[in-house]
Amino acid sequence: ELLNIYMLLDRPLLDDPSHGSAVLSAAFLAKKLFQRGRDESLGSGKYAIYWSHLRNVLSGSPEVVSFLPPFARNRFLQKRRVPSMVVKAKSNEFHLYFQSEQVPHIDAGLRLADGRDALGQRQLHLDFRVQPQDTDSVWRVHQLVDRELRAQDRGELLFDDHAVEKLTQSKAVLGHHVGTTRMAGDPANGVVDADCRVHGLRNLHVASASVLPTSSHANPTLTVVALALRLAHRLSARSAGAARP
Repeated sequence: ELLNIYMLLDRPLLDDPSHGSAVLSAAFLAKKLFQRGRDESLGSGKYAIYWSHLRNVLSGSPEVVSFLPPFARNRFLQKRRVPSMVVKAKSNEFHLYFQSEQVPHIDAGLRLADGRDALGQRQLHLDFRVQPQDTDSVWRVHQLVDRELRAQDRGELLFDDHAVEKLTQSKAVLGHHVGTTRMAGDPANGVVDADCRVHGLRNLHVASASVLPTSSHANPTLTVVALALRLAHRLSARSAGAARP
């Protein structure tokens, strides 16, 4: 069974100077300059990567000069701003970005830790684990995409055997944590019902990404807003009905 997933072509990794892009290297160096106060790597003696980026910038300075004015205008001065920096590829190779659904698992989740916060409450411990079904699905989808590209003579997908191992070691640092108060029709399978009401309690509701059964493959913010609006209308209607004589 394949899990939900979507893919899109992406720019090269910003910190990899082998992309040869003066614009991307300039962005990397600027980012590191602003992060210098909290980035220990700048003082670690490992400067090779910075020299490589600097060479990209110096050899492609006309590219940087021609890129910056229109980008600054479209990024900061327009009413509808461009969301990110897009540069033309120097080769016919592109990175493939993907977001994939993850299956729930009993060993992954939130637990109370022994430590206490500033208010004396027990802190939460996040136990994030990538399951074999998650990585198997991603691997199989990549194989299917590669097969389809080759069949249509449109290209090929290059990936190595270590890719799955890297996935299993990934950490949830920029994700949306979901599933801790899972929505289900049966209390044995979840915490809230279809109306975001906690099973067995009349006046306790949860409007959060935590009610989603799985992480799906897309950012949940719009869905969370829709759930919150629906719950607000429902509670408002219930309050109005209770207020009538």
